[in-house]
Amino acid sequence: MDKLLNCAVEKGADAVVTTCPMCHMNLDSYQGPASRVMGRSLRIPVLFLPQLIGLAFGLPESEFMFHRHVVPVKPVLERLSKGEGIAEPIEG
Repeated sequence: MDKLLNCAVEKGADAVVTTCPMCHMNLDSYQGPASRVMGRSLRIPVLFLPQLIGLAFGLPESEFMFHRHVVPVKPVLERLSKGEGIAEPIEG
């Protein structure tokens, strides 16, 4: 997990998006401990794919319980609302 998050931060990713509920929980919840192990801050928002799809369909943000995320997703939501988009997917 720490390697994935570190790679995302190094590549300048806006967020990590996952299809797996358990992966979402682990990537979002354990960034603090992973940061301590790696000796650097890994505060990158993690979105669950259905949340991103719902936003794309125009559903209100209140439907997705973003307030329950450990790492705030507000910076990503603000970029999306401005039409700035998100960077291309990062391969392996």
